[in-house]
Amino acid sequence: MDTIRPFRWHNWPLFQRLAKQGLSLDVETGLVRGTGALRSIWLTSLLGDVGGRPAYVLHCDGDVAIGQLRHTPGDTHAYIAFIAPEPERGDTELWESLLEMLTVVAGDRGATNLIAEIEEGSPAYVGLRRVGFAIYARQEIWQREPQPVPGDTLTTVRPSRPEDAFNATVLYANVVPGLLRQIEPAPALSGRAFVLTEGDTLVGLITSQRGPQGSLLEAYLHPAAEHRTDEAIDGTLRHVDAAQRPVYFRVRRYQSWLGTRLADHGFTLLGQQAMMVKHTAARIQQHAYQALPAIEGGARASTPTPMVYGLSPPGGTTTTVLTGKGWRRH
Repeated sequence: MDTIRPFRWHNWPLFQRLAKQGLSLDVETGLVRGTGALRSIWLTSLLGDVGGRPAYVLHCDGDVAIGQLRHTPGDTHAYIAFIAPEPERGDTELWESLLEMLTVVAGDRGATNLIAEIEEGSPAYVGLRRVGFAIYARQEIWQREPQPVPGDTLTTVRPSRPEDAFNATVLYANVVPGLLRQIEPAPALSGRAFVLTEGDTLVGLITSQRGPQGSLLEAYLHPAAEHRTDEAIDGTLRHVDAAQRPVYFRVRRYQSWLGTRLADHGFTLLGQQAMMVKHTAARIQQHAYQALPAIEGGARASTPTPMVYGLSPPGGTTTTVLTGKGWRRH
């Protein structure tokens, strides 16, 4: 029987043994946070959901595995941040059991989508397909090593402001395909984000996730502003300290034209991935009951509608009618 429990302090030796055998299925965790995110499992065991990265231990027929989610309680989207051990080709049974249990846990936490980012053709990809994960998008990851940003051209790219939130949501709805909008939220401006404007119109948004290992960028550019792509990339690199820190850029397939522009700014292609999603059934934790609004003077009973069961025979005048008070003959 498979059992899954939250990670506790006494599981630390297990983590030390399995950590080198695992992998991250979340670009933000794997590239930007690196080993620091894995060490956070220790803090998770002591602080619970404070960091939004709960970890779990699976016991399955004598085998043991660990998994970590990136999920804020109540959010509808959860990500598989780390999972160990990594499956071997032709042997994914333990891994599949862990994926199934993580799906259950994510649903209990209120998530309706469990998301994994993985290279196609790997044993992990096969395991994800076998437990019901489906491809919703394909993406490329580009990397830029720390180096100066050439030139000192003035740019109109600026940090986002709270008043940009509405226009950013409109831009997101206009440029992101509907299938993707179903399984990932509109970009939040609470972190580091940068905007490109034309007059009072927001035509570009570049989000930035910053961590110990570098920054992860993602762009939302209106087709009308495609000619300003170089300006958007160059301006954002200056804001994220690209001269001192590695920068990663996530490019979805519908934005494939961005790849050529990124190469002109010192980026190299790091890898290609599939964004896979499994939908969960989020459990209702508490039922909410609400009384119907009162009707002034009380509710009136409706008048019964007579139902005619017989008609007068030819030449006759007798009809049998069923009313609210019983049978009546006319």
